[in-house]
Amino acid sequence: MAGIVIYFQVYSLRNNIENIVNKKEPFEKTVLEMETIASAISNAVLGYINNNQIKYRNQVHTYRKKFEKHLKEYKKYAETQQEIRLGKRLDTLYKNFMNFADSIINISNLQQDLIEKMKEQAIIMKEVPEYQLSKIVSEISPANLRKTQLLLQIRSINEDMLLSMGNYIITRDVRSVVKIVESEKNYPLIKKAFLREFPADTAWFNKVDKSYTELVRIGHRIISVEDDKRHLIVNFKNELNSLDALLNKEIQPLIVEGNRSLLAESKNTAFYTVNFLTLVALIMLGIFFFVHKLIRQWIISPLLELYRGIKKLERGQFSQKDLQESIKTKNEIGDLAIAFGNMASNLKKSFEDIQTLWKEQIELTEQLALNNRELEKTQSELLASKMELEVKVEERTAELREERNRLTASINYAKRIQEAMLPLAETMRSLLQDYMLIYKPRDIVSGDFYWIGQKNDYTIVAAVDCTGHGVPGAFMSMIGNELLNEIVQMRNITRPDLILNELHKLVRKVLQQEETHNSDGMDIALVAIHYQHQELLFAGAKNPLVYLKTITTEVDSPFHLNFLQKDTPFKHIHKINENKVNLVELVAIKGDIMPIGGIQREQERLFTLHTLNLATEKAKIHSELLPATIVLSEVEYILADQEPEISFTFYLFSDGFQDQFGGERGRKFTTSRLYETLLQCNHLSFEEQKHYLEYTLKNWMQGYKQLDDILLLGFRV
Repeated sequence: MAGIVIYFQVYSLRNNIENIVNKKEPFEKTVLEMETIASAISNAVLGYINNNQIKYRNQVHTYRKKFEKHLKEYKKYAETQQEIRLGKRLDTLYKNFMNFADSIINISNLQQDLIEKMKEQAIIMKEVPEYQLSKIVSEISPANLRKTQLLLQIRSINEDMLLSMGNYIITRDVRSVVKIVESEKNYPLIKKAFLREFPADTAWFNKVDKSYTELVRIGHRIISVEDDKRHLIVNFKNELNSLDALLNKEIQPLIVEGNRSLLAESKNTAFYTVNFLTLVALIMLGIFFFVHKLIRQWIISPLLELYRGIKKLERGQFSQKDLQESIKTKNEIGDLAIAFGNMASNLKKSFEDIQTLWKEQIELTEQLALNNRELEKTQSELLASKMELEVKVEERTAELREERNRLTASINYAKRIQEAMLPLAETMRSLLQDYMLIYKPRDIVSGDFYWIGQKNDYTIVAAVDCTGHGVPGAFMSMIGNELLNEIVQMRNITRPDLILNELHKLVRKVLQQEETHNSDGMDIALVAIHYQHQELLFAGAKNPLVYLKTITTEVDSPFHLNFLQKDTPFKHIHKINENKVNLVELVAIKGDIMPIGGIQREQERLFTLHTLNLATEKAKIHSELLPATIVLSEVEYILADQEPEISFTFYLFSDGFQDQFGGERGRKFTTSRLYETLLQCNHLSFEEQKHYLEYTLKNWMQGYKQLDDILLLGFRV
């Protein structure tokens, strides 16, 4: 009975503790997470309003599922009437909160659609008058001037309307509403004046009028929607505050109070349990002493007689008859003594068998010891061999490391020799004045090299890509450098195609390619510049010459800019400021498809000469741009001539830049992407261009290793 009472007391105490740990604590954690999720829903809704990105709407959907999951857990944990009542209230507040969230998202989508429609009508309102302006700009007359003024006023009203609507959406400024109303008042006056003076233009003007009416309607609708959205946001925030107040100020204190009540009940149960166990312990102690007395009288005394008989057995004086006479007790102990006598007889026989087995075990143990000693000897020999091998591996590793260091030192020394072979920066500046150089060997030494020299009033510049890279490519580059020095400086050959013809012959001769069938060679782009004659000669073996024609001119009006974009070959335009732009055209002159050197069937290889006269190019550009300057004033049109600034930027390069792998898909940079990059940075100085190109290449590689040597040389003439 006492055990049952103790069991129920302990069971009650355990249940109270489990309620706190397994139920009330998760209950409280659920409420805290609901607060966090509600705040996350609010941030996602506001993020969608501000940025209109789909990821925020997806976040609202995700957090909604999490909150509803925790709401189900709340209903599972709620036990008291007050907790259930607050749960129903929580459910109602959450539904209102999410209804406002959905309404805000829907009205934001509606507002975005209206803004897109407003942009479409605004484009019509802008393009139709501008198209009419472009039609009348070539005919100077008072009527056209008046029509131009009215069209500009219509465009001005369109821009003021759009600007005022945008300001109202952002700042809710009352002055924006006033400007909108003023625009609506002025437009009918301008419309009436235009149709009165130019009734023949009614057809296309009706399109403008229809777009303006739709623009005003959409604008008012956007303003109305913006007011509704702000009202919904206020209600949404109020519901969020109500939800936070319910969770934080009503439900959480209720859970904390429930935990305290369970702890108090647990303390009372523990107190009663301890007192009851003390009483039971005293009763059990009394029972113990009573039972001990009975056991001594009926069990211990007969066992002592049995013990004496066992001692006789130990001294060899025991027999079954002696044990039966010494045991007077006629009970279970007496029967135990008789059984003990029988056991002793059997024990003697078993002991003899054990002795026999023990001898066999000793012999087996000795044999195992012998085997272990032999095994230990074998293990020692293996360990010694292992240590010897480790020492040899370490010695060989050290030798390889030393050999690698010697090899690296030799290659670094070769790098210094190769760098000494390349033109000095002072030489480059003196011959090219303004230039840019990107030179990145893949390994320590490079198979790419650049060469510059001056002979007979010609400045010769070359960018060369030899077969291979690293040490083999470096050897080829040194051979190519020396051969160019011999051809230009010693043999006085300055025409690019003749230089390449001679270089081809010498490479085949030096490498004995006819006899060895060696196929090494080089790709090259080579130019000869005559600054006084404003002439540039080019020949290439597989590699091209790329140059950018840059025209810096003033733009007096939008019509002038429109002419430059549509009626001249310079489609790439970079605005320097409001009145000045750079017009850029990229031209690529391909080299011949044949390389320098290698095994060929033809007896002689002839390369193509390309001639570029910069003075002629400038005259051609000037003639193309001459009619492009039109200045619009309120009274008349004035034609003005300009003398644009014209410059030429030339680039020679190997294939390392455009063949480099990278990007998100691990593909080549490509020649077209290189040309686009050169167009984008052409307005920069050469120092800035170098940083821009190096940054673009580094960003493209994204962890990919450099595939080949990279060489890019730019200069202006």
